[in-house]
Amino acid sequence: METNIGKLTATLIEAEVEKIQSLIERLNANINPATQLTPDDVHIRCMYIVSEELNSYGGKFPLDQLYNIKELIIDSPVLIGHKKDQLPIGRNFHAEVVNKDGQNWVKSYFYWMKSDDSADDLLKNIDGGIIKECSIGFTFLLPECSICASDIRTCRHEPFGEYTINGKSQSCFFYYKEIDRVLETSLVYRGAIPNTSISNDLLIVSENVKMLTPEKLLSLDSLHDNTSYLLTPSYVGLDVYLTTTHDSIQLSTIDNKPLPKQLLKKYFREYPKNLKKHFGQLIGFRGKERCSLEELQKFIAGEKSIVKRIELRLLPAFSVYKSNSKNIQAMRYKIVRKNEIDKASLSIMTKDGVRVWSLLNSTPTDTCFLYNPLSKSQEKTEYSISYDFEGNLILSILSAHEEIHYRIKRFKQERLYAGKRFLVEKIQNVPNASRKKSAHNSGTLLLYSQSQNRTELKLDGHILGHLFICPIVLNGKEQFQLYARTQSV
Repeated sequence: METNIGKLTATLIEAEVEKIQSLIERLNANINPATQLTPDDVHIRCMYIVSEELNSYGGKFPLDQLYNIKELIIDSPVLIGHKKDQLPIGRNFHAEVVNKDGQNWVKSYFYWMKSDDSADDLLKNIDGGIIKECSIGFTFLLPECSICASDIRTCRHEPFGEYTINGKSQSCFFYYKEIDRVLETSLVYRGAIPNTSISNDLLIVSENVKMLTPEKLLSLDSLHDNTSYLLTPSYVGLDVYLTTTHDSIQLSTIDNKPLPKQLLKKYFREYPKNLKKHFGQLIGFRGKERCSLEELQKFIAGEKSIVKRIELRLLPAFSVYKSNSKNIQAMRYKIVRKNEIDKASLSIMTKDGVRVWSLLNSTPTDTCFLYNPLSKSQEKTEYSISYDFEGNLILSILSAHEEIHYRIKRFKQERLYAGKRFLVEKIQNVPNASRKKSAHNSGTLLLYSQSQNRTELKLDGHILGHLFICPIVLNGKEQFQLYARTQSV
């Protein structure tokens, strides 16, 4: 009797069910719908929506902004063709940065309800390749010129222009920097970024791990006056415990899951001896650039990752140690009193700020706060508006500590949101005739943040919106301009 030996086919139904269930858990956690959803309620697909490639506007997203978008895109609506006058057809609930065909992409997972009349038609058109491209609408603060690194709105270079730099021809583009909000994603007939796509590849690259969740500290008033505090940079990394003896070392997550031993043997051959559960953070690097937690997790799991090396940074205040290993270091830190936190934070903070630890606690995980001294919107709570005799708007920022006044020339709110920019100047005082008009034209200041390069405002009330005041040079003089910036690509 002959035996035919050929190709075997198997279907792993349980793995598929587990994958969908994991997505549903993320959906319910991140969106928090009024009724918890199940796999029977929704269709799920994903978008490869943003990459590092040059788009048709002459802009590029650097890698750090891809990770920024990954966080901001969660809970944003899914539209058709950026039509904001119509209700969304779906919603983004999870995202990650992945490598696809040699390019880094933001992969966003979205869902829509099966009970919708057109739900099955949308699914068929996506899976059938009719609807296959996508786009993103967002706001950002700085278009950075690729040639001179200045704001491309104020430098002499133009996107797609050819310039000779040090004897070599360079094509100009700009980087999207300081992206602050994702407004929506859209299903479109053609995306501005090459090779966007919509897919049924629902495999999540990296699963979540247990991390500290520091409470965001909006004001220092809640801290004790006579207590010392430890400040450390707010790194993007994996919170871990290091436990060593004279002849062994173990790294584990804060929920006591051990990390692979081969990782320890390769990167931590030299280590401080006899440490009992010393807290630290494992950080992934590509060159000098710190990588995301997601990329670090892939590296630890032995998957393809942009991470090239890792460092363990230990919290210095809870024990004393010595190490000759270049891969194990103490975190940068300051030990200060409450009234010194603002000034000390500026010298060690990352873009996310600092972690604040009370030295009264016996272990580092007892109490930890996240604090950013540059985001102090709680100190400015109100604004008022008035007009001078020439019809210019006076915007007054009011707090218990100070008043700041801006004169906005020829201001019209409808022109602001049509993309118009307005010249602004700071003034010391509001004319009395104008002050009388301000009582009925006021509102709440949701955010007021000042830095060297810009002032950022979020207003709720008579004037609505997210606005920016930035310095410019006009006719050889330094002035300011006000704008609300929105862009879709």
